[in-house]
Amino acid sequence: MKLEEKIKENYLYSNGLNLFKILYFTFQYLKSIFKPRIINANWGVDLIVDSILRNKNKGIYIDVGCHHPFINNNTYLLFKRGWKGINIDLDYSSIDMFNYFRPNDDNKKIAISDKKGEAKLFFFHNRAPKNTLNTFSGLGARSIKKIQTNTLDNVIKKSKIKIKEIDFLTIDVEGSELDVLKGLNINKYKPKVVSLELINKNLDSFYHQEIKSGRTSSFTPYYIDMDDSLITIVDLAGHATIHS
Repeated sequence: MKLEEKIKENYLYSNGLNLFKILYFTFQYLKSIFKPRIINANWGVDLIVDSILRNKNKGIYIDVGCHHPFINNNTYLLFKRGWKGINIDLDYSSIDMFNYFRPNDDNKKIAISDKKGEAKLFFFHNRAPKNTLNTFSGLGARSIKKIQTNTLDNVIKKSKIKIKEIDFLTIDVEGSELDVLKGLNINKYKPKVVSLELINKNLDSFYHQEIKSGRTSSFTPYYIDMDDSLITIVDLAGHATIHS
């Protein structure tokens, strides 16, 4: 193992904050200040969502597969406007970064699925956005690990942030998006805008299969397709006129 990789493995990818992580986080933040991005999320999802919810101040977001607090992040613009919420990721290094930059959010290292239990994690490497519970997306993984899972409902109930309704829900879990949705009572939390990464553009099960809350294809009339169905934004509250 190269020296650089040893340093990352021992300090950057270790559990909990240390001086090396703080210096690294500070460097990342300064770089974002001196070289600001116009678009902080892939395909400009952050700009679209911020525009749809432009009249909502101090709303609630939930980010499943949050990865990074300000690089390629769908909630960063909302956070800057005073929003707060729950950020969830498999990688404790990502959650350490969220704890450092968003201490008032509820940041959780856990795998979200349709039930509480244990699942196989297809592990590529530390900080890899493609680490996943999905068998198809996990092809070529470096190793397979056992990991504890929970539902989004359970995480919300135990959160330090009291959530009655969700203004923005974003899910990017490399093919397991439907399992995350099955573990959420949509009728109870009424997410106004939902952003999903759908690996399979022909995923009829998302649009037509009954989800736990009882919603079915009511999603269908309200979505934006981006990049051949890779990104889907659902506006359930009718904030904007959206055509597929």
